[in-house]
Amino acid sequence: MKKVLLPITLVTLLSVLIYSCSSDDDDSAASSVIQTPTPEPEETTTQYTLTVSAGDGGSVSSEGGTYDEGTKVTVTASPNEGYRFIGWESSNSKSESLTVTLNSSQSYHALFEYILGNYGTPFYTLINNTTGTSVSNAESSGRFISRKEAVERINIDNGDSGTYILGDQAQALFDYDSDGDLDFFGWLVNITPASSKGYVSGPGKWVWWPNYEDENSTPKYYDSPLWFAAQYEMNDFNGDGILDLLWQNENYHSDGNGGYYTDHYPLLITYLSENGITETTIGPPTGAHDTASGDIDNDGDIDIIEAEWQYGSCDHISVPTFYINDGNGNFTTSKNNLSESLTFLESNSCRDMVFTYISLFDMNNDGFLDVISGYTSNQDVQNYSSEDQNLFSLTNYSPNHIKVWYGDGSGNFSLKKGFRITLTTPTQPKGVGASPATVLGANFMDFDNDSFPELVTTETYNYSGWGIRVYKNIEGTGFEDVTSNYIQDPIQLHSGASGAFAPQQPGDVGISYDLQIIDIDNDGDYDIMPSYPSNEDNASTVKTAYFENVGGSYSLRKTSN
Repeated sequence: MKKVLLPITLVTLLSVLIYSCSSDDDDSAASSVIQTPTPEPEETTTQYTLTVSAGDGGSVSSEGGTYDEGTKVTVTASPNEGYRFIGWESSNSKSESLTVTLNSSQSYHALFEYILGNYGTPFYTLINNTTGTSVSNAESSGRFISRKEAVERINIDNGDSGTYILGDQAQALFDYDSDGDLDFFGWLVNITPASSKGYVSGPGKWVWWPNYEDENSTPKYYDSPLWFAAQYEMNDFNGDGILDLLWQNENYHSDGNGGYYTDHYPLLITYLSENGITETTIGPPTGAHDTASGDIDNDGDIDIIEAEWQYGSCDHISVPTFYINDGNGNFTTSKNNLSESLTFLESNSCRDMVFTYISLFDMNNDGFLDVISGYTSNQDVQNYSSEDQNLFSLTNYSPNHIKVWYGDGSGNFSLKKGFRITLTTPTQPKGVGASPATVLGANFMDFDNDSFPELVTTETYNYSGWGIRVYKNIEGTGFEDVTSNYIQDPIQLHSGASGAFAPQQPGDVGISYDLQIIDIDNDGDYDIMPSYPSNEDNASTVKTAYFENVGGSYSLRKTSN
């Protein structure tokens, strides 16, 4: 039985195999189709362009480029010397570093502006940088208001109803808020014709003109309590970072008719803001011929010294007055900080310690401010009484000396530890009867690069002209007159001067009570500029006068509006 089944099984298997092969042959005869898989879409990256550029006065860390969408890029603007960064075009950011996210193509332009008054000033030590002298140099606008400019823009001319003109030494043209625009503050003297008070007929006016050179800006006028000889010292007296103006006066001054204008009045500080001014008086009523400011006691705030100008009466002995700051602009007065003052105050000679010039500066490089003072020539001690001579001997004081009173850093000073030089009248003013020489102001610069600052003074010759003088600082121990080594034509008498109080003529540079040391022509060296000379010619357009430094030799230059 098994033998029968085997052939049948083999036949069946062969039939299946034959059928399978026949089926494969039929499939191969059909048309061939090759199937290709559809690729996934390629991912594309969106890119954007960043463009960065710099305006005049600076540079940028990158000029940009092409970046993938969403990339964050930081660029930094850097101002050149003498410029400040003020912002970015296309951005409200005021930061020098700008970070942007690239979700579109973007363009940014860094903006810079020239720092007004940035003419370059001498390098001073930290303690000297606290002085009003240093501040005046740094804040200089490089020009002053000409008489013609004052007539056309500032003065008030209402005839008998009120006539006020800009005071000679009472103009401050500076960028008070560091916004890149010049601002102007000044005092106008009242010369209203309907008066019997001589040159001055009443209290003056303040004029405050923010953004002075903007044609759309306008001045504001305020009543002032000052009558005569208003003059200012610039510094930050309340420590708020904004410059203030300290005003001295001689309200109690001869009116030319046998009397005086009005009573004594205290020193006054004007605090400025965009909306107006605030006045604050400090100390008792006084009369001053000069003031100076600086940190005399090394406590980080600005103190004041006043050259008191009240003399001729035994009821009041004039000696320098010190105003000690509590750090918030509140002052305590003292007459004891100058050790020799006590001897004058206690003496029976009725002699005043009188100065027309006073300043603060570290003259011996010990880190403490010293007092520098001066008065006038032709004050020979032998012409004084024996009692006065004895007083001068006890105190080392003489009215015809320029003196340095050493400071000890605590706010106290002494001539016994200082030095002095005799003030003389040059030959030229003597020849026309314009004597004596009176020191009005000064500044400081290291002419010979020995690290000790020389003293540069401005002086008048009986108010018939003016001049400058250079005194070498002999390592903080003495002075030597070296004017002829540096200054060409240092004496500028009024044209045709033939005696005292010769009138100023057109083209003359008026008498200046102060000096600034700045690189006014931006040539890399320092020039000597009168801060604000008087000018009696209403048609005068002189806006800048300075002794130009050419290879260490200084000659007078003048420019006009």
